[in-house]
Amino acid sequence: MNSTVHHPLAVPLGYHAGSRPAWLLLLLSRRLAQHIIFWSLLFLVNAVSIGYFAGALLENVLCFGIRLPFILAVCYLNLSVLLPAYYYKGHVLDYVALVVASALLLNALNLFVFQDLMRTGWLPVSLTRDAEFTAFNFVYKGFLMMTLVGLTSGIKLSKDHFVQKQKAESIEKEHLATELALLKSQIQPHFFFNTLNNLYALTLKKSDLAPEVVLKLSKLMSYVLYETDQERTSLPKELAYIQSYIDLESLRFSRPLTVDFTVSGNPEHVQLPPLLLLPFIENSFKHSIKSSGSAVHISIHVTLTEDRLCLLVSNPCTDHAASSSKGIGLRNVKRRLDLLYEQAYTLRQERAHQQFTTQLDLLLT
Repeated sequence: MNSTVHHPLAVPLGYHAGSRPAWLLLLLSRRLAQHIIFWSLLFLVNAVSIGYFAGALLENVLCFGIRLPFILAVCYLNLSVLLPAYYYKGHVLDYVALVVASALLLNALNLFVFQDLMRTGWLPVSLTRDAEFTAFNFVYKGFLMMTLVGLTSGIKLSKDHFVQKQKAESIEKEHLATELALLKSQIQPHFFFNTLNNLYALTLKKSDLAPEVVLKLSKLMSYVLYETDQERTSLPKELAYIQSYIDLESLRFSRPLTVDFTVSGNPEHVQLPPLLLLPFIENSFKHSIKSSGSAVHISIHVTLTEDRLCLLVSNPCTDHAASSSKGIGLRNVKRRLDLLYEQAYTLRQERAHQQFTTQLDLLLT
């Protein structure tokens, strides 16, 4: 009998004390570190380097150190409250007015604090010019504060845009993957539906071919069940599947049938989506059954070059196209080609002189 022992001090993998996910703590710690680095660099540039070159290092460090909490207050008020509550909701004018008002108010409070510290003797007299509340200082320091608000807002907006773009791309990929899976799942029942209809016709005739059809059908089902669950399959397996399908279809033809199935080039290292070529082969037999003539000739050629695959199928057909309500397999494979290959394929189909020709060119990736 199996049993599981839970240690009282054991913590689930990926969680921290208080059931906080470890990834969340890591994210917060990284974010905090990024913010600390940003403001530290800003402090070094504005207070240390400028003060050092101006010959007033201590005064600049002291002045900017007192000013930094007010800058942080207006920046994080903007990032945490004003941007989500107003800008992201489309109230741009209200947002701008509140940002400017917040910056002016905190700038004024900062200058009042400077004056009080000067009056009580906490600040040296050498800082009088930078710390006293004058129109020039109010405008100059207010402009610098707004510059930092704009800088941090730009970083935040750029980051949010990047995150939203990644989410949209992820959703689109998931949507395409779901659609591709649905299309592939529709092709398989469509094929087996046709094959079972053929088998039914043979059993009605009490044909000796029925057992052979069942055997070949079981092999095809084995391929579909166990070899097509991956995004790509090897071309030799796909070609063997097509050959089995041709053999199966050939058994039910009442008229003399000739199928030329040839492969030029080396297919060994070629990978492609499973069941991508089959609907075109299936279509050639469907057209041929409805065609006139005492004998049927179907030509299927697969040509491989270094970076391309060409499928050329030619078969007899009637003079008129089939109803647009049919052809589920072809509609699905065209959609799969659009999703998987986008502009990296061409498909041409032509009906002329009681011959239907399909040419598919794929750029192999």
